[in-house]
This record gives sequence, C-alpha cells and structure tokens, in this order.
Amino acid sequence: MGAAGTAGVALMGVAAGLDVSLAAAAGAVVSGAYFGDKISPLSDSTNFAAIVADTDLYSHVQHLMYTTIPGFVLAAIVYFIAGHTSLTGSVATPEKVTEIIQSLESLYHFNLLLILPPILVLWGAITKRPVIPVMLAACALAIVLGIGFQGLTLKQGLNALIDGFNLSMFFDQGHNIVGAVSDVPRLLNRGGGCYR
Repeated sequence: MGAAGTAGVALMGVAAGLDVSLAAAAGAVVSGAYFGDKISPLSDSTNFAAIVADTDLYSHVQHLMYTTIPGFVLAAIVYFIAGHTSLTGSVATPEKVTEIIQSLESLYHFNLLLILPPILVLWGAITKRPVIPVMLAACALAIVLGIGFQGLTLKQGLNALIDGFNLSMFFDQGHNIVGAVSDVPRLLNRGGGCYR
C-alpha cells in the first residue's frame, strides 16, 4: 500500500495529465505494487512473513519469485499490448507532453545527482542492509538535494517528508507557477509523504 499510496499516486497524476485511462493506470499501479511488495526486502509484509516463518528474508523472497515472476510477465504482456493498441483510450498529444515537460523544467533544476536517493535505496536492498536506516538516509539525502538544487528550506523539506510535496512551496522561491500547465499542479500536489 505504501508504493500505491506514494509513487502510485504520482503515476496516476501522470496518467491524468497524459489523458491515459485512469482505470488502466490504476490496474498497472496495483499489479506493480503487488509484485514489488512480494519481492522487495524493504516490504514490511515480506519482512513480517519471513520473521513469522522463522526463515531468512532473502530465501523467502527467492521462493516468492515462483509465483510473482509469472504474474509480472503476464501483466507486462497485457499492458504492452494495451499500450500499443487503442484498448486504453486516447493518449496525450506530443505537444501536450512537451508542455508538461517544459513546465516541470521551469520549476525544477534537474540534475543527475537527483537520482541518488533511489540509488541509495536500491543499493541497500541489493547489499542486504537494514531497511530503516537506509530509508532514513535516503529521505535525508533527498532533503539535502532539495535544499541544494531546488532552493527549498529545511522546514519545507521536513514538511514534504511528513505531509508530501505541495507546489505552493515554490511561491516563496520566486518561481513562476502561474504559467504552469494545468496538469502540473494535479501531478505534483498529490501528497506522498514518508509517513502517509
């Protein structure tokens, strides 16, 4: 539920902005969340099941692959076919996508270093590090990057950590969000804090 309630909510915003069928997008989010929940060493239910069964976490994840991989492959095939046909309805024009990207680029200072928090989480999962310290370190790194690259304050970073990001944070930074495409606030103002 954490993945569906954070990244999934953001992806629903992307789907709405691109005029993709919301039902199809929700199905993709839920199927992806179930797959991730079963094979992620960061998942609370996977950790809980391994503890209750008195087995090694990574051995438990390996055995879950027997059922999750076929489901993932089947879902990927269905969404690939649906995405390349008109089964999911019309999608946004390239012009609309370009407008959304330009609006995002006017708000954010994109940099390759911004991918460090997810890389840190992935590294922690691959090297079998303790989950809570890795997640907290990734959150702290994201706040530092937000302060350093986006010009946010520490208070805004902590507010985003608890309540999720809100586009109004940019009012104080002198950004022109009035000219942003109407789909951009729908995409960004969707909550998704670490504790939601």
